[in-house]
Amino acid sequence: MQRASIVRAILALLLAVASVGFVVSQASFPIIAGAIGVRVGSPWAWVELTRAVIPVIVALLFAVLSIRFGIRALRKNATVRDDFMRGGKWLNTTIWAACAWLVVELLYRQQHLGWATLFGNVGKALVWSTAVVALVVVVDRLIPWSRAPRGVEHVGLAVVAIVALLTAWSAWSHRNLVPALTLAPVALAGLALLTSGVKRVEGGPGLRAVVELALASTLLAGPIWRFFT
Repeated sequence: MQRASIVRAILALLLAVASVGFVVSQASFPIIAGAIGVRVGSPWAWVELTRAVIPVIVALLFAVLSIRFGIRALRKNATVRDDFMRGGKWLNTTIWAACAWLVVELLYRQQHLGWATLFGNVGKALVWSTAVVALVVVVDRLIPWSRAPRGVEHVGLAVVAIVALLTAWSAWSHRNLVPALTLAPVALAGLALLTSGVKRVEGGPGLRAVVELALASTLLAGPIWRFFT
């Protein structure tokens, strides 16, 4: 048994324990408070409870994944890259659970708290949201998802869709409440995705072309409606 394998196994175990311990320590009070709120019938308590429970589930899944990797490191001298490329149900479940956590957190902050409470006003929120859309699109392009394990090859596209749809939703909902210039970045992001989608129609892959064209239409809806009305 090589020393590197032992070190990887120990680090994996420490990471599993640390992740669960940290998340549980942060989420224990919100879970208790949310459960009490649901029990007494407090409005929107189930939202707080859901938001508190999901990260614990993700942390537990990640801990199982780390422990599994530690065992494989000891028994088969596996590396992180080897284990990731091997894929499997645990990896897929953990990654998609993390995506679900992202959806819940973004919906909570946009619909429950309101973007204006985070950025000062809706206009700034739209600009920052559009910047995030551009960032995740660039990151998605840089990562070679075609070489990712089966089941997670569409994670990047899913994150792009999540962020873009929420930005488009906000732009549409506030199209008559913000200056027209504020919607310009949203329109530019929509045009960029439209161009990318058209190129993908010609060169593939087909799924990404359809998704990018659909996202472009949603991003452009708010600015176009504002322009013509």
